[in-house]
Amino acid sequence: MIRMRHHHRLPAILAALWLVGGCSDSNAPKSSHVGLYELVTVNSHALPATVFEQSPYRLDVTAGSLDLTASNTFMQSITVVEYANSVANPPTALACTGHYSRSGNTITLTANTTDVCDGSTTATLNGSTLTISDPALGDAVFRKQ
Repeated sequence: MIRMRHHHRLPAILAALWLVGGCSDSNAPKSSHVGLYELVTVNSHALPATVFEQSPYRLDVTAGSLDLTASNTFMQSITVVEYANSVANPPTALACTGHYSRSGNTITLTANTTDVCDGSTTATLNGSTLTISDPALGDAVFRKQ
């Protein structure tokens, strides 16, 4: 799994948002997965989506994207807002880069290890929709732009 390292208060559940991959239908050209995907829902909730809440703390995802290049590299960014006692901290943009490989309808992404992220994961693409499933978080859905 691609894990995000950030504040000690940032829950492990947010790490699931760094689990991004893609694929395409088997009849599509190999490059059909290449492009920019915007995060549209997390666990069936439109953005901004609360991904963790335990009083007095709350964590919302407000934006996200994944860019898959033709040279098998990727960049993923997620913007989060942390709340303490209902007071919002400034938004925090978190980014991971790395490389990916494709096998049929699966793309495996492996992040460059930094102080923000590490690890790898897989996901699937159905048409222009990229979906990551995580037992703790549910589904994170990205749409190609």
